[in-house]
Amino acid sequence: WYDSRQSSYMVLKGRKRLSDAMRYIISVPELCDVIFLVGPKRTPGYGLRAILSARS
Repeated sequence: WYDSRQSSYMVLKGRKRLSDAMRYIISVPELCDVIFLVGPKRTPGYGLRAILSARS
């Protein structure tokens, strides 16, 4: 439930926590929505569409 009186932003208290969270998300294929097939053996690599969009 959204309360407009509350702030609508997050406070980032450290990059390490954020990078740890992102590393965890990428390590769990069920949480990812993009699969890259990499190299001649077509090894799967997982990603997030939102991150790819933000970085392009």
